[in-house]
Amino acid sequence: MIFEIDTSGLHCPMPLLKLKMTLRQQADQADDVHIRLISTDPMSQQDIKRYCDIADLVCIQHPNDDKQNKFIFDIHKK
Repeated sequence: MIFEIDTSGLHCPMPLLKLKMTLRQQADQADDVHIRLISTDPMSQQDIKRYCDIADLVCIQHPNDDKQNKFIFDIHKK
């Protein structure tokens, strides 16, 4: 199952907090839970990747959309 979290317009630490909240809500789901997080906050590039490393999650960042300055991350359990 894929969950999309659009945090466009929200600043640090909200993208990370919304990711944590979604992970907590889906903790009892199957291991195949995937989350796509969309952010416009440049700091989310560091915050999301760092958190995923600590939480042992796979984080794939897609190339930045220069027109809209959006950062897109696909996150799932290892």
